[in-house]
Amino acid sequence: MEYNFIVEQPVAYRMVKNALKKGSAHAYLFHGPKGTHKLEMAMVFAQSMFCEHTSDGMACGCCDTCLRIQQGLFADIILVDGEKVSIKKEDILHIQKEFSTTALEKYGKKIYILNNCENSTAAAMNSLLKFLEEPEGDVLAILCTDQLERILPTIVSRCQLVPFRLSDYQVIKKYGIENGLSELDAHLTSQLVSNVTEMENLVKQEEYQTALSLWMGFMKKCYEDIQGGMLYLMLEGFHAKTKYSNKEVLELFLNIGVIFTQDCLYQRKVESEDWTKLIADYSKMNISSQKLLSILLSIKDRSLRNANVLLTVDQLGYLLLKEVN
Repeated sequence: MEYNFIVEQPVAYRMVKNALKKGSAHAYLFHGPKGTHKLEMAMVFAQSMFCEHTSDGMACGCCDTCLRIQQGLFADIILVDGEKVSIKKEDILHIQKEFSTTALEKYGKKIYILNNCENSTAAAMNSLLKFLEEPEGDVLAILCTDQLERILPTIVSRCQLVPFRLSDYQVIKKYGIENGLSELDAHLTSQLVSNVTEMENLVKQEEYQTALSLWMGFMKKCYEDIQGGMLYLMLEGFHAKTKYSNKEVLELFLNIGVIFTQDCLYQRKVESEDWTKLIADYSKMNISSQKLLSILLSIKDRSLRNANVLLTVDQLGYLLLKEVN
């Protein structure tokens, strides 16, 4: 079975493989930015401890044992997720109680996974520390966090650290294309999100498609006349009566614009006829690509502080027209 993290997280993948081959520590701390496959790798790490059909040490992902683990039906693996609800002391005590008895599965080993463990109460952190200091039997802990600095240093010191990093966009762009995304969608989304799954989900969103269409139409109009471009935005995109007058579409619109101007500035090639033509026609614009990039970055910064979408679009028009005049 192929896993996204093999391509996107080579360092973490190698560390996990070595642990499976040479014997694991009693606790691991997977740390890195959101969206870097920490929980996915933790689950595969756990599966690989029990799977009887491993390939090069990694779980097959499709046998009865792997499927039961994926479905949360494997008695000797407990997952507590702190993404939406904080992990409490009672959650840690429950794990301790469950693992104080004989393993229910035939393998003997027990594993608990704490996802987003930074979202734990102080009491839960202290209980976890005690549990790590005095592990009972053959127990493996896998902790996942987006914010290592929020974990107690005493907990960090008792774990084997496994770093997860944001992938170079060219790596996940290539992987996205191999997974069926168009060249343009892969080019854009690989710079907007951090992994292939998120890229695929973003492409399916109406907000993304709307923002891309608005940027393409906006630039074509601007090549004729900046005021015409702003009028297009007001009539076709951001006005009080359209459902697209929301911040998500605006942020995507601005981010796509930043990527476009960088493509113009650095002469990056994209295998997309429409995008390539839009870049080639940029010479018709009365503003340098470097200046447009500066304006877009300025508007992006303002949009983070200003909840009024229409006012932010007005500011964009003001800066563009000011530059031309």
